[in-house]
Amino acid sequence: MKKRLFVFLFVIPLALSGCSTQFVYNNIDWLIHWYLDDYVDLTKSQKKRFDGKMQLWLSWHKNTELASYQAQLTELKRAISEEVLTPRLWLHHSQLAREHWFRFRNTLSPDLLELAMELSNEQIEELFAALEQKTQAWQQERAGKSHEALSRLRAKELTDRIKPWTGKLNQAQKQLIADYSRQHISSFQSFIQYRRNWQARAKALLLDRESQDFKPLFLQLLTEPERFRPPELTRTWAVNRQLRAQLMSDLHASLTVKQKRRLNHKLTDLIEDLTELQEE
Repeated sequence: MKKRLFVFLFVIPLALSGCSTQFVYNNIDWLIHWYLDDYVDLTKSQKKRFDGKMQLWLSWHKNTELASYQAQLTELKRAISEEVLTPRLWLHHSQLAREHWFRFRNTLSPDLLELAMELSNEQIEELFAALEQKTQAWQQERAGKSHEALSRLRAKELTDRIKPWTGKLNQAQKQLIADYSRQHISSFQSFIQYRRNWQARAKALLLDRESQDFKPLFLQLLTEPERFRPPELTRTWAVNRQLRAQLMSDLHASLTVKQKRRLNHKLTDLIEDLTELQEE
């Protein structure tokens, strides 16, 4: 829920979506309400409380986090322009991105705890029914597809995310992506089980929110969801991160002069957007 609800967390995905970074960021309050409506109907008083918290979140995010994003993108741009993008360097930037998420998660979790306590049992049931419906939709999208078909789908999705940054890919670059997609280890079923286990625990706690232990246990659930992650899922994700890092290194080495120029311009535009957002 949080990844979909707080779409202002990562600026890069906004650019990848084809939207104006500044437009999305400056209209985030409207977008959040639009997403939230997919999960639960809030009362007027709950919306008012949520809006108050959201303004605090946005202020914190603008005043502290945008500078961190800008610093990382500047470092990444310099590395792409001056150095070989090694798998190790890509993993470094992936870790920085995860640290952005951890800070965001840990900062908002106490407020999310307060807001969650205001939900009625009916709203809680509505919320988790919507989350399960989303999980089932994901499963239906993959049902009956062979490993090869899923690999092709993965390659297409990855290509679609990369092309806005580099422009049209050549055949050799497409082959690199196809090879990666076949090596990628599927963690879908394990992830779905992890998601359902976490949601079942969250629902049980919320329905027993008058309990003395509710607050510390629910806050731990929000800030340490990894406790519910199966060890094999953690291992699979680690292997896939290594594969992705090697792919990005190989793609970087294969970029043409024109592709490098486009990538540099896209990063420059994004850094400038972040500067302007901080000055508004």
